[in-house]
Order: sequence, then structure tokens, then C-alpha cells
Amino acid sequence: MTDIHFMEQRQSLQKVMIETFEKEMGTLDLELQTVLVDDMITAFFNRVRIMKRMQKRQ
Repeated sequence: MTDIHFMEQRQSLQKVMIETFEKEMGTLDLELQTVLVDDMITAFFNRVRIMKRMQKRQ
């Protein structure tokens, strides 16, 4: 995956997550919302990478 494609995918996922969790994050200021969404996306991609490695080993 190219860096440009990865960043586009990440930005798209950020928009979806902000819309999805709008109610839950609505009381947080914009900076905290951004940090929270970024953390969730990073965790998601890390877990996917780990699971792909685990799957290759089987």
C-alpha cells in the first residue's frame, strides 16, 4: 500500500468514525475528538497487521 493511499484511507476512516461516534464524542472539544479518533484508528491498523502476521504463521 502506498503512503498516499494509506493516508487517504486513514482520512476516510477518520470521517466515518467521527460521524459514527458523534453523539458519544460530542461533549469533547475538537482537539480531543481528533486525538481520540486518531488513537482508535492507530489501534485498529496495528491489530489488523498483527492478525495478518498470525494468520500467515498458521
